[in-house]
Amino acid sequence: MAKLIKGKSGTTYIIEGGDGYEIREEIIENMAKAFFASAWADWEDEYGEGVGAVEILDVMPSRIDPGAVEAAERLASVMEDRYDASLPELLERIQAAPTRYASRPADAEHFGHYAAMQAMGHGVGLEEISDEKIFPNFPYMEFTYFDLDPETYPTPAEEY
Repeated sequence: MAKLIKGKSGTTYIIEGGDGYEIREEIIENMAKAFFASAWADWEDEYGEGVGAVEILDVMPSRIDPGAVEAAERLASVMEDRYDASLPELLERIQAAPTRYASRPADAEHFGHYAAMQAMGHGVGLEEISDEKIFPNFPYMEFTYFDLDPETYPTPAEEY
């Protein structure tokens, strides 16, 4: 069964699968997963047991932290404003570009994931799904474990 998380704007996002949600929400869901996976893995390495050499998306908790949903919502809004198009229209631009050297399919899942990764400056981005640089001046956003819910992901004070 899908879990719903409500963003600050009042929009409800399906976070753990389920059918019937629109392309925009699927893109935002995958942005949120990427933001959360990155921050969770860093938190786990710093304060938990460590992640190890695994696919983070396969081992991260299934409940996406609300902060990651908020970050995804912000990135979506900035992208839509900056490029004067909806997320599904931006995906269509990617899908219309050549993908001969792309390593991933140009679909809603990968568009959301790689948009968030590019926004965080992780060294991978939309070039994974398109051969062309479609979006100049791409937004930059930081999202770290300090943005996660401190009740669930505490960051103990360091003693000096």
